[in-house]
Amino acid sequence: MKRMKKLFAILMTMAMVMGLSITGFAVSITGTPSANDEAAITVKNVEENATVYAYQIVDATYNSNGFTGYVPVRLVTNDEVELTVKNALAPSAAEVTDIANAIATGKLSITGEKLTSNDDGNYTANVGAGYWLIIVNNTDTTIYNPMLAGVAYENKEGTENTLEGGTIDVDGNFVIGDTIVYAKSSNVPILKKEIAEGSYVNPENAHGNDVEIGDTVSFKLETTIPDYSDAYNNLTFKITDTLDNGLTFNNDSFKLNGTNLPSGVTASVTNQTATISFTEEYIKKNGNVSITITYDATVNDKATVNFDANTNEAYITYTNNQGTTTDGDLVKTYHYTFALDGMLNGENGINTIKTSEIIKVDEKGNVVNKVDTENKTSATVTNALGDATFQLYQKDEDGDVIEESIMTSTSDASGYFDFSGLEAGIYYLKETKAPADYQLDSTEHRVAIEATYNDDGTLNSYSVTIDGNRKSTYTATYVGGTITKIDSTVNTAIIKNTTLTALPSTGGMGTTLFTIAGCVIMISAAGLFFATRKKAN
Repeated sequence: MKRMKKLFAILMTMAMVMGLSITGFAVSITGTPSANDEAAITVKNVEENATVYAYQIVDATYNSNGFTGYVPVRLVTNDEVELTVKNALAPSAAEVTDIANAIATGKLSITGEKLTSNDDGNYTANVGAGYWLIIVNNTDTTIYNPMLAGVAYENKEGTENTLEGGTIDVDGNFVIGDTIVYAKSSNVPILKKEIAEGSYVNPENAHGNDVEIGDTVSFKLETTIPDYSDAYNNLTFKITDTLDNGLTFNNDSFKLNGTNLPSGVTASVTNQTATISFTEEYIKKNGNVSITITYDATVNDKATVNFDANTNEAYITYTNNQGTTTDGDLVKTYHYTFALDGMLNGENGINTIKTSEIIKVDEKGNVVNKVDTENKTSATVTNALGDATFQLYQKDEDGDVIEESIMTSTSDASGYFDFSGLEAGIYYLKETKAPADYQLDSTEHRVAIEATYNDDGTLNSYSVTIDGNRKSTYTATYVGGTITKIDSTVNTAIIKNTTLTALPSTGGMGTTLFTIAGCVIMISAAGLFFATRKKAN
């Protein structure tokens, strides 16, 4: 169902006095004025395909002598609330607001005159004398204030046309004048959400990026406060912003137009949701004013990895007519961290498998890259080697290790590692502890993670390359923002450990061998000593 796209701010463009008619459009009345007399209402500045209706709230009265004056049309809602205006010649803004609200919400059963669109883009209807409330509906981008148009008689000769006690001197030649009104409009508030410049923004767009645990991400919300009439009360205008569990609000970071939140604007955070609220006084003082809200969030250790995005969702709630509100469209940003040997797309949905960029095996081990959906793996491993500890780290421009980048992981019984929460970039991998009875591998492996993004900020593809030649690539297909397929080309880097040469244990054969060897040397030396002495004698 299309959301109502109108905000009512009363525009009193006409006063119901006898000089109201526009002489260029005057229609002469032949004979005595009667209830059959009509003139045109024309509404300009309304977009195409809108629906425009005029509802009569003040009517003309007649007798056998002709036109006698004006009376309010009795208007009662379905729940018996009287909405009839008190003064036929001067309806108040509040009265018109209440009537417009009751029509919009279906509480007032009243038949309107539909205005037809002309070739020139104007909307026109022929109606009788009185006050007509004009309401524009079915627009996607514009909010139109209700308009009050008066169709009135004017006396062109005879006595002066005066109003006394609600009656009119009926002597003279009357004309009834057409009325032209110009629609006053206000744009429907549209929320724009982006990752703030300089906050790990990808070159492709500002709606998706890759981050690592501990990063601070800055966000920017842009919108325009709607313009409301003073007749309105209990106004609502607020922004609701919700983070996934992998992101945490920095509660003191909220700013409006680059400065601390002013009086009338508050930001409250409950769990993963922030609400930026505006008071009625602030809303009315800042109608049609563009604003920018900024704030920060930190990537925490609950961040999901690879194609399982950490999202940020926001929307506006605003008064769309007196007493009712509506929600604007949802806007999102996407934030990704990557993992080596991690889940490709979370635990549920498409391709819920564990990737296999690096596998640890012994000297007889091997890896065959083959997706096993039942066991949620992307490789078959033989002779896997657990308990091998590796460090993953980055280097600065001088080639020195960046200490805060160091991550440690130990291979499990299947030979897999767990390096999670990484942003795209260049890393280095090195073994720091070999399993018992295995030789330490001191080779430094270069690891490159690259990512590309779609226009809406979703992750299109990412690749992991080990030592420049072992490259695994994953590419997602989306339908309506949801992943329907992930194509994978896996090329696992196999890191082997070889066993140490067998050495006897302390106190066993090792001691015996050393003892025997020592005895042999001593006996040989003694024999040589005595042989030499005997020869000398």
